[in-house]
Amino acid sequence: ASTRLAITSVGSPGAPNCLGADYAFIDNVSLRAFSDTDSDGDGIPDDADNCPTVANSDQADCNGNGIGDACELAGSVVEHRALFTGTSGDPHSYTEDGITFISEQDNVHLDSGYDMQNHSGCCTTPIRISADSPVFTLKSLVVRYCSWGGNSYLEGSNGAIVSLVPGAMQFGSAFAGVSWIRWHESGGGSAIDDVAIEVGARGLPDCNHNGIPDSCELTAGTAHDCNGDGVLDECEIAAGAPDCNSNGIPDACDIASGLSRDADHDGNPDECELDCNHNGLPDDYDIATAFSADCNHNGIPDECEDGSVSAATGSMGRFGNGVIASGTLRSMLPSASPVSVTVHARGDLNGTTEFAIVKFAGQKVANFFVAGGSDCPVGYDSETITISAAVWNGMLAAAQSGDVPVEVTGAPLVDANQCPDGFVEVLVNYTTARFDCNGDGVSDLCQIASGALPDCNHNGVPDGCDIGAGTAADIDQDGVPDTCQPDCNGNGLPDSYELAQNLAPDCNGNGHPDSCDIASGFSSDFDGNGVPDSCQPDCNGDGRPDAWQIANGELPDCNGNGLPDVCDVASGTSVDLNGDGRPDECEPDCNRNNKPDSWEVATGQAADCNGNGIPDECDIASGVARDCDANGVPDNCDIAAGALDEDRDGRPDRCQIAYGDFDLDGEVTMADVGYLLLVFGDVNSPFGDLDGDGIVTTADVSLLLMNYGPVPF
Repeated sequence: ASTRLAITSVGSPGAPNCLGADYAFIDNVSLRAFSDTDSDGDGIPDDADNCPTVANSDQADCNGNGIGDACELAGSVVEHRALFTGTSGDPHSYTEDGITFISEQDNVHLDSGYDMQNHSGCCTTPIRISADSPVFTLKSLVVRYCSWGGNSYLEGSNGAIVSLVPGAMQFGSAFAGVSWIRWHESGGGSAIDDVAIEVGARGLPDCNHNGIPDSCELTAGTAHDCNGDGVLDECEIAAGAPDCNSNGIPDACDIASGLSRDADHDGNPDECELDCNHNGLPDDYDIATAFSADCNHNGIPDECEDGSVSAATGSMGRFGNGVIASGTLRSMLPSASPVSVTVHARGDLNGTTEFAIVKFAGQKVANFFVAGGSDCPVGYDSETITISAAVWNGMLAAAQSGDVPVEVTGAPLVDANQCPDGFVEVLVNYTTARFDCNGDGVSDLCQIASGALPDCNHNGVPDGCDIGAGTAADIDQDGVPDTCQPDCNGNGLPDSYELAQNLAPDCNGNGHPDSCDIASGFSSDFDGNGVPDSCQPDCNGDGRPDAWQIANGELPDCNGNGLPDVCDVASGTSVDLNGDGRPDECEPDCNRNNKPDSWEVATGQAADCNGNGIPDECDIASGVARDCDANGVPDNCDIAAGALDEDRDGRPDRCQIAYGDFDLDGEVTMADVGYLLLVFGDVNSPFGDLDGDGIVTTADVSLLLMNYGPVPF
């Protein structure tokens, strides 16, 4: 599509019009030939298409400016650049790069053979270049070559004025975004060789993205702009402008036009604010103007609190067969009158067997919309039933608190997904006798607000009245409802009462049952015996009971006294001479002298000639080692130390000779008797004196014969 630029020459105020004598020429324009080309493929040739770059077979042009809506919408417009240097042929207009330049003055010519010039020199002849389509703005201007006399300058619609000097100049930053540029020239003849203009795309806004420019919708009345800021109301709301009554008009416009009242001047229409007494004025306005009292300063007029109860679950989402919508009616009180139950719903309720099932605290209230509802209405279906105070109070008691759980589901044929915006909410209204429960003539709410009467559960009823009416238990009779006291295990009994009555242990004396300390993580219970670890023996102070550590093999208890070895040693209950962390009584002590063998050997208090870690005396006593000469040294150690063992039988020769085995053959035989007789009667004989009396006698012969046979070692 082409965008129109107009070039006009206008005389200055108070100056003679010299246009009859002066001309402006533009040279060498290349004309574009039209054809049957259909660039966007919408079935309309480009030369007939009002938007040849974007498919628009409907040729919609809501503002009648010759440019199709599809090309005027923001984001769909193509930027253009053109260089005009004159024309040949048509003296008043030419088209280049899709942009048409038109001279609307007869005496300003576009002719070949000249530059764009002013020859008069007798007056100022402004030349105006402007865009006549709201789709485009001039983006930059480049004067490639120019010459003139006098004071000449360019002026843009943005107020920028730039003096011209001969040469090539670029004014993109000065004139970017302007809708027109004027050339002011005075003095002698002047000429501009060529001018390049870049036209930037702006596009018409379409904030709701329906393909129609917003301006056309406003003109046609299919959309509205209540505040006249050029943005459709629906778009302002979508962008976050409040519309609390959902009437499609921003709240500010509702108030400004008088369609809605705003008594408290807070910018919110009164119909959208809380009005518990239904007098048409917001509750905060009633209180601010003293029309209503608010003794407890909670923002609710007293007349709405003293004896009047209104509550709603708010939207609980979709509901239907198999889909339960859940919510809560909070801080409810016993009723002194029939209770009105209202259900608002948008769902699949138009069938004769399609209805909603409502339950309070797990108990069925009623079936709603049995007589018929709607299928996804624009608003919602509403139905109200009344239940007796006794039924309501029974449901309240079943809830075991002031908060009543609400559940809504549907009959078998109710489809929870039928309505994309489906929802349900439940409302109750009734009166309660809570105005002055203790009969002292003063509003309970005001006494609670002033602190004169406690209301620990914040249900609007003094604690004493809750207890007196039986709606709150006080098992310890301290005047405080049990529900307001710590009950860590949730069994309905205050912790202090359980401890005082010895109904629960508190081994650490911190005022909490042990089971709660463990459940909350305040105390650990590694062995799972229900007793906090801190109350069980922990000799090493690592936070884990000794018994648990021993049972799990984490710490040894070699003596089986129930204390880890490290604690026995640390406390002095056990001695640990070798410092290996084990009590000495658990270490090997072959000689039973209460000293570990290893320690005795290591400290030299016991010999261990064979290096087996066992004292020699124990090796000898146990038979592990022989000590034929009873010198306390194993035979093999004696031999290693130099004792003769000529027969290499591992027995010192002296033991065998002393026994009577003089020939060292391992037994006493007649040969040995012969050896003895050889030295019979000798004094201090080298062998044969078996009884050690210094002389070989018949007594020695007798001993020899007594030892007759194999030697025992």
